[in-house]
Order: sequence, then structure tokens, then C-alpha cells
Amino acid sequence: MWTLLRTPLMMLVTLLGLTLATPENPLPLAVSPAQATSPQVLVYGATPQGVTAAVAAAQGGASVLLLARHRSLGGVLTRGDLATLDMSYDRVNGQLLTQGLFQVFFGKIGRQISFSEARAQRAFQSMLAAAGVKVLYRVHLRKVVVSGGKIRSLHLIVQPSPASHAAPTHLTLSAGRYIDATDEAALAAASGVPYTVGRQELGLGKRMMAASLIFGLRGLSWHALASYVRSRVQLTHDGAGVNGTSMWGFSHLVANYHPSNPHRFRLRGFNLALQPGGQVLANGLLIFGVNGASPSSQALALRQGRKEIARVVAYLRARSPLFARARLSSVAKSLYIRETRHILGEVQLTPLDVLYGHRFWDRVALGSYPLDGQAYRASEPSILMGVPATYSVPFRALVPLKVTNLLVSSQAASFNPIAAFSARTVPLQMDLGQAAGTAAALSLRLRVDFHQLAKSRPEISRLQSLLRAAGALLDAPGLGVSHPNRTATGYRAAKLLFSRALFEVPYTQRGTLGLTAPMIWPTFLGDLLLYQSVTHSRAQAATAYLQREFARHHAWVPASPGGARGVLERYAALQGKKLRLPSFPSQVLNRGEAALWLKDTFSQVDSQRFAHIVAASRSSEMAASQRE
Repeated sequence: MWTLLRTPLMMLVTLLGLTLATPENPLPLAVSPAQATSPQVLVYGATPQGVTAAVAAAQGGASVLLLARHRSLGGVLTRGDLATLDMSYDRVNGQLLTQGLFQVFFGKIGRQISFSEARAQRAFQSMLAAAGVKVLYRVHLRKVVVSGGKIRSLHLIVQPSPASHAAPTHLTLSAGRYIDATDEAALAAASGVPYTVGRQELGLGKRMMAASLIFGLRGLSWHALASYVRSRVQLTHDGAGVNGTSMWGFSHLVANYHPSNPHRFRLRGFNLALQPGGQVLANGLLIFGVNGASPSSQALALRQGRKEIARVVAYLRARSPLFARARLSSVAKSLYIRETRHILGEVQLTPLDVLYGHRFWDRVALGSYPLDGQAYRASEPSILMGVPATYSVPFRALVPLKVTNLLVSSQAASFNPIAAFSARTVPLQMDLGQAAGTAAALSLRLRVDFHQLAKSRPEISRLQSLLRAAGALLDAPGLGVSHPNRTATGYRAAKLLFSRALFEVPYTQRGTLGLTAPMIWPTFLGDLLLYQSVTHSRAQAATAYLQREFARHHAWVPASPGGARGVLERYAALQGKKLRLPSFPSQVLNRGEAALWLKDTFSQVDSQRFAHIVAASRSSEMAASQRE
């Protein structure tokens, strides 16, 4: 039967731009190690941005080989089951900012922000097949040969199919241009590119944001869940919502979950994604202390997380009638890793670039997703650094120092750790992948390396023209229209704290620090708790006091100057310090005044530690001031 159907079926597959897995071709678009020849462009990492980079380079006329570390395409969207996209829209006209090849992918998954892993996999296969890109699967980087500031070759190990029982193949490949599309910048790190880890450059340590393990549930009624969430939105305004096959909320339900190890796990409000056949994917289990650049650290967290999920499902079944019939149906093959390295590039995207919507001359993509970070420790709250104006990402942020024929197109590009809260989102990364692939093909034609390309305004203009012709959006009404209020009380203090993720900005403030707006109690106390967590983890009395105050002042009401001063004085006294704070005449403490008080409190309670943070800030600001 297969012989009879094979020819017409293959013709249909070719017409549709798809590739089937067959006995002769067990993986779509695959080449064997013997067939893998050195191309003009090597893309390492079959992540979403790796796919768009490979497609764009091929569309630009370059020969391309995509190196996939696993047996699938799509990275976190497929292996990690992150089946919901974080979208960016212009704040002025509501236009979707991520277009070009992302729009092609979005159309292939049905233009739904939540989708199935299988559909995403088919979409990536189709895009690569249409561009003529071949893929070498199960590839692991063994060594990078670098000389004269250029990558000369990659030494690789290709794992055979488990069914073949063959030995691994050692392979050496070289290319004119390389693109690192791995989430942890594995190729860049192995090439000697300088980088920081976690919040290191903020003076707050190398710990990385919590990872997540996504799991599937059956036995749920999507209609019942949606009805419940809509009723809660109307009654409590607690940030829950429904959008087609996507749903978020249930923070109140998970608040009383007690993990097996409270330092390792935390259950947060769910992001739910409806799948074909009725399965629901749940993103809500946070795992702390994971080194996203270490396979062994990830493997341990994955094993531990699978055991914890069994406890989570039992808790949900007992806690809510909506989950009474829930049963565990799947667990993701890999963790959703939010942060690892931050490479040092020709320019760094800073938090203020993002918040105020900086219009870079060499912009190659636009974003606007909130500066929404997960906690770094179980004792920390989640971190919300504001809703930015439409901002741009410069090409120079993809160009690492020291190596001239390499681009880094991933969340590990040259983004300040806080700026990465927004820039790490998949749709924006896919746009950056397209920019990297287009730049690789262009640089080959022009016979210039990436450092030379990044410094040439005429050639960057040519790159931007190519991107626009391919559907990318590089201008929007909301880009470059927000400006900092530098004359507001507390601006310098707020800027310093914000750049260290120590001064949160509520959703009500968009494209601004909101320094003249009232300081809300939960935000004020959250800033204190965050600082306490990252700098005074052993001051238990002060931490316990702040936690009690946070629970007491949970309502979103303005903080009075007298009440806020009292909290700060008590916080300092518990650590043997007496504060000297300026007085303000207002009846309601505004955010600029609060920033001054917070800065004074941190510097007086722990002068040495805070001086270290300030020094890190000045170093980062100096680098930012030289970028134009």
C-alpha cells in the first residue's frame, strides 16, 4: 500500500511545501552527516529564531545548513510546550509589531496566540522546505576553532538514531558566517565572546530567573473554565482573562499550594492553552536555582519537576470542582528557560531604551511586550518593570564583541537583564532571527564582516530596505514618542533603581516611570521585599516584617507619607540603623518621592552593598552613553 501511495503523496507534499517522515527520511528536511557540506551560513540551534534566521539567509541567496540539537524544530515552542505567544502591539494604533517571517508562521498556526505543538512543528518544516534549507539533527557542539577574530570551524558530534545502534559521528564544518540561535548563546560562549550571567551586571549575582515546566491536563471543561475566569474578571479585576484558545488567571487557586521543597518550587497563576482533542497545557510551575546553560542542572530540575507536578495535579483535584476530573496527560520534554547568559555586544539594549521606546538608527525589529520578569528566588515576588512604549532593537545588539563573523540571535543577545524581560519573547526573537539571516546573506554579498556592517550607515540602510521588502516592520506611530521627565522629583534615584530592577512600574503607567503618580502600597512594599531578598537574605526579622506589611497593605491604594516613612524607619531599626529622610509637603507620596526615600534607605541601611550596586549601574550607564 505504501508503494502505491508514495509517489502521488510525495507530489502533494511537495506542492504544500511539507516534508513527511518516512522510513527512508525519518526526520523532515534531514541530511546525514555524510551529506552535510560546509555552507556559506551555519545556523546553530533550531529554535524559532533559528528557523527564521535560516530561512532569511536562504532567501537572501546564501547556502544554509541548520544544526538542530534534538529531533525536532521549534525549541521552547515544541520541546518546552510553550504553546502561547507573547505578542507586541503598537501603543498608538494597535498594529502587530512582529511581522515578516513571524507573520508567515503565525498564519500557518491559524493566527491563534495559543496553538498545538504539532501545528508549530509543521509550520517550521514548511517554511524551511520552501526556502530549501536542510537540517542536520542531533548535533552537539564539541569545539570551536577561532583565530584572527573569526570562527574558522566547528567540531561537532552527531548522535545516530536510537534505533540504528550506530556510533556517534564526528564532523567538522566551516562557513563564512555563523548565527548562534541557541537560547543560552552556546556557540558564542564557546567562541570566547564575553558575557555576563543572570543579574551579574546589575551587581545582584549570577542567579537566573526561574524556569518553568509545562504539563498537560485532560478531563477539564474549557467552557466551564472560561466562564469562571470571565466571572472573576468582572467581580475582582484580578488580571485573569480569556482569548480564544488561551486563558490566564487562577492566582487565588494556587496561592495555598505548599510545594515539597519551598526553596525549589512555586506554583504561580496559570497560563492555559487549549489543544486539539481537548488537552489543556498549563504553564504555572516555577523551578528555582536552575542553571539554564548547564544540561545537568536542567536534567535534575526536569526529574524533580515531574515528581512535583504529580503533587500539583492532586492539589488541583482536591481544591477546585473545575479540576476535580483533571488527570495528567503529558509533561514537556524540556524546561522553559527564561534566562541564561547575556553576551556583550557592540551595543546593549537597556531598560530605559525599552521603557521609553528608543528609536535606534540601526533598528531591525520592534517590540512592546511588558517588562515582565519571573522571580529569581522563591522568596521574591515576580518583577513587573512596566509597560514600554514601542521600542526598537538595534542590529548592533546582535553583534558580539571579539568575533567578527558571528551573530547572536536569541534571548542571550546583548540585552541588559531587565531589558530582556521584554526582548526575550518568541515573536520578537523570530523577527531578530530574520534580521540576522538577512544580514548574513548581505554581508557575504558585500564582502564585509558583521563588525564592518554594523558601523556602516549606508549598509545598515540597505539591510533595513531588504527587511522592509520582506515584510518586516521597522517604524510605528508609537516609536520614539515617549520622553523621560528628567525634571521630576526623584528622577535620578528612580532611574538608578529601575535599571537594577528595584523600582517597579505598574501596568497603569505606560512608557514612563510615572514619577508624579501616587506610589501604591503593594508596589512600594514589593520594591522593599525585592531588595531585601537580593541583599539581606539573612535579616529574617526585617523580611518577616515586610511580608506582614505586604499582606496588610494588599489593596491598590496610595501610600501616605507618614505610613511609608514609618515602614522604612521600622525596616531600618530591625537592622540596627536609624534613617535620615527628607520631608515632602504632599498628603500622598508620589513615585518620585518614594524613589528618593527607597534609595536613601538602601544606602543608609547597607552602604557597602548598595555602593556595589551603584557602581555596576554607573558602568552600565557609561557603556550606554557611548552607543550612539
